[in-house]
Amino acid sequence: MPPSGTPAVPEGLLDEAIEWLERVRGPASTPAEQANFEAWLASSAAHRAAYEEAARRLRRLEQLGRNAQDLRREARDYRPAPRVSARARLGLAAGAAALVMAAGLIAIVPRDWFGTAAQYTSSRGDRRAVTLADGTRMELNIDTVLRVRYSPWRRSVMLERGEAYFSVAHERFRPFEVQAGSGRMTDIGTEFDVYRRANSVLVAVQSGSVSVQARGARTLAAGHALAYDDTGEFLPQAPPANQLSAWRQGRIVFDNRPLAEVLAEVARYRQAPIELADPALGRRRISGTLYLDHLDGGLAALADVMGIRLTRERDGTLTVSPP
Repeated sequence: MPPSGTPAVPEGLLDEAIEWLERVRGPASTPAEQANFEAWLASSAAHRAAYEEAARRLRRLEQLGRNAQDLRREARDYRPAPRVSARARLGLAAGAAALVMAAGLIAIVPRDWFGTAAQYTSSRGDRRAVTLADGTRMELNIDTVLRVRYSPWRRSVMLERGEAYFSVAHERFRPFEVQAGSGRMTDIGTEFDVYRRANSVLVAVQSGSVSVQARGARTLAAGHALAYDDTGEFLPQAPPANQLSAWRQGRIVFDNRPLAEVLAEVARYRQAPIELADPALGRRRISGTLYLDHLDGGLAALADVMGIRLTRERDGTLTVSPP
């Protein structure tokens, strides 16, 4: 619990702070990761408060860990007086062992950390599917990184980069949560897509419903989508749910979207970038479907329909320019 008088830190934000704490204090921490952490810390007073609370909990756990070591040492060095019966000695030993176990368990279980943790990634050119121990299925779109932490009380996922589709095995007493940016999604028995973009997060529900908590709270029903920005503010518009998850069928679907947005989406699936020569051209709105296995051919056909020029450079870069 936080000290008396200290505002409670939202669980989702505390989870994010704990992830940063593990990463920047771990042996594999890099200067770039440290710089990203400093930027995250400086971007919000809430971030700093969450990190301070996570650090406070860690200090308490470290102290409990030292206490547990003292208990182990005392139990090991304990020598009963000769007059104590064998039965009494057994009871004392069992009591000492129970104390050691309790202190050790407390030392590693802040809130509900006890359990398993794993990281899953997909490369820029591949998608992958993972089935978790509870039967939940995760489909990772390209260039995705997420961390999974399961405990007896909670199932949580941190989406660090990219996009994933979750088919959740519902458990009444163990919620399934996805943290992405400044928001958190809690499953209510469902299938849903979460896409973490550079400055926003998109959420689309295919079946069931999802509780989304950012700066506000909304319940998202099947067939609906929403978006929120880096600060957790909900945005006024989001692409339709069926368009967001079309990648699972190998398609990019767009309806009356600016060309610049469509090209940015297509660029995710190419090794070489796409460059827009004229910003005004990027504001033109288009509708259609592109297939991931034939992206360049689809772009060429799109360019013909729009009456624009598509030039391929030797390194594979595509330049889109006026005719």
